[in-house]
Amino acid sequence: MILQTFGSTTNLMADGNLDGVVDGLDLAIWETNYGMPMPLPLQATVPEPSSLLLFASTLLMSAMYRRRR
Repeated sequence: MILQTFGSTTNLMADGNLDGVVDGLDLAIWETNYGMPMPLPLQATVPEPSSLLLFASTLLMSAMYRRRR
């Protein structure tokens, strides 16, 4: 991807050092970090299905309780 966007200032997905230009420094960053896991802030957390089911059932029960009153 970086070779396709080399020298670009508009397609900055390959801009590894966030300086606004895709250049040789970005290539060095990508080569150094190739195969490394993503840093934690960039990884999205996904709730477990069981917690979603618990939340949905709680909402359903509270709606049924309100309707009875």
